[in-house]
Amino acid sequence: MIILDIYMLKTGLLDFIVQVREVTEGQLVFMLMLIFLSIVQQMLNLMGKSYQEQLVLVVDGLVVNIL
Repeated sequence: MIILDIYMLKTGLLDFIVQVREVTEGQLVFMLMLIFLSIVQQMLNLMGKSYQEQLVLVVDGLVVNIL
């Protein structure tokens, strides 16, 4: 079982939380692709803005900072 928690932190406040339980490999790949596309979109949207966003992936207890 793969436990995937996605936390989007905006200016220190919790913007949204997505929690997925028992995802299949295809769903995981699809979600990671959507995450990548959203990161690219956010990087484009954040140009010229002062606040910082951070995307934190928690996969089976492992925390990975993407931004």
